[in-house]
Amino acid sequence: MSQENVDVVRRYFDAPNRGDFRSAMASCADDVVLVIDDGAIPTNAGTFTGREAVGEWFADWFRSFVRGYRFRIEEVQSAGERVFLVAHHDGRGRSSGVAIDWTLAYAFTIQGARSLAWRCTEDAPKPSEPWGLRCRRRRSRTWPVGRRSLCPQHR
Repeated sequence: MSQENVDVVRRYFDAPNRGDFRSAMASCADDVVLVIDDGAIPTNAGTFTGREAVGEWFADWFRSFVRGYRFRIEEVQSAGERVFLVAHHDGRGRSSGVAIDWTLAYAFTIQGARSLAWRCTEDAPKPSEPWGLRCRRRRSRTWPVGRRSLCPQHR
């Protein structure tokens, strides 16, 4: 496991929990790519390129919840420059008051201690599966970013 890359991702998730959104965005490369799958967050799905666009996406996201929205990392695995993570989300909708209690999976590409790309999906594997190392190409979901797959076997 590349502990340095895992630490980059952990710092990224810790920053918003402290309300430090500047630090979270500082961990992203200028040309970062964020891919949100339809099944993960249907109302905010899409591909967002560049630190400004990704920052705007997160600002919109956090504005839709009352203060105190939190991430809890449940599992992290690394394969070279790739970091695969499962995080639990807790929060409450600002307008609706509805409690958010869900778990999402993420795949990050890290280079030079900065996040270049990440994908958010609902398709989290079972905790016992070494999912950062298994191929997902045979299923309907893969972890592509641009032309490079986030699956370590299909880079």
